[in-house]
Amino acid sequence: MRRAAGPFAAGASLFVLSLPLLWRGGGDGDTAELRRYGDAVVAGQLPYRDFHLEYPPGAIPFFTIPSLGPEHAYLTIFRLMAITGVLLGLLLLALLLDRLSAPRRWSYGAVLFAAAAPALLGAFTLRRFDMWPAAMCLGVLLLLVTKRPVSAFALLAAAALVKTYPAALLPVALLAVERRERLRALGVFCGVGLVVLVPFLALAHVGLYNSYSGQWNRHLQLETVGSSVLLVFHRAGRIAFDAGSWSVLGSTADAVSKLQTAAQAAGVAAAAFLFARSRRTPADLAAAAATTIAVAAVAGKVLSPQFLLWLAPFVVLVRSLLAPALLAAAMLLTNLIFPDRYTELIARRGGEIALLAARNMLLLVLLAALFVAQARAPATVERRG
Repeated sequence: MRRAAGPFAAGASLFVLSLPLLWRGGGDGDTAELRRYGDAVVAGQLPYRDFHLEYPPGAIPFFTIPSLGPEHAYLTIFRLMAITGVLLGLLLLALLLDRLSAPRRWSYGAVLFAAAAPALLGAFTLRRFDMWPAAMCLGVLLLLVTKRPVSAFALLAAAALVKTYPAALLPVALLAVERRERLRALGVFCGVGLVVLVPFLALAHVGLYNSYSGQWNRHLQLETVGSSVLLVFHRAGRIAFDAGSWSVLGSTADAVSKLQTAAQAAGVAAAAFLFARSRRTPADLAAAAATTIAVAAVAGKVLSPQFLLWLAPFVVLVRSLLAPALLAAAMLLTNLIFPDRYTELIARRGGEIALLAARNMLLLVLLAALFVAQARAPATVERRG
């Protein structure tokens, strides 16, 4: 705990110093939508039944709590909650690095990088709540490393109820616990999920189903790897606003979307397979989690700018300078595109397409680097064997 205090203090200080850069501008389309949801809940409406909600039930507090305050203070409260989420993530990252027996220089560098990530990505980060499920995933790893599987799987279920992507950690998390404990751990994960979902299933089952199915059936988002390839080769079909984001529509884009979904599932399975072949040490678990989160963020048919917030506290768990450098460059390119040049990207301007393609190439190289780093451990074990 004492070893974690220094890195956390350094990271928290850097993040606080960056707040003038982040506390800029007013709300955007996402915050307006979240505020509409929060105001509806405060007015007594039931999500999924009385209004459509695209987020899982665990996300409801994050946009409802700001609606409880004064009308003019919604964005301020939302930003303060986002700041709290970032600081919580930095604390959990420092504690996790301590449990991984990371060298002092690595611990400081890792936490400082995670603290700088929001500023690298842009001011819009404080208008999102993606730092919260990322912090919860760090908490899951910390609980697994400290041999508290029941709490770990309960927290993993809670994280998956805020954003769906933490569920991708389930295979790796099950492999991280003793075989005799896996069924119980899976039961805890399912039990916590059902406790939250069953009331909505009873009162608004159609709306809840439509919320999840709507996300599953989304078209290829404009910023994804597949979309950038189609844009570069002038094969993108119609670009339209769909399911909360700009997407590429058409038969070719739909085929690419299905291909990316399959690649995402294969990537999660590959990370779990590599972890299963390793010694399954805490360091192996951290590397497997980093790869899995990267696959969830990068390989799917949706790749919103805030998804890079998921990666920031995880790429530093792999002892490599390349991974954070690649992510930092990708964040800076994202900052150049979103939101100031996003209209030009929609209009298919060549410069913005080039920026998007370069950003996505960096993310693919990052993903490959994480897989290579994870694969080193089982190869070493085989040679020694």
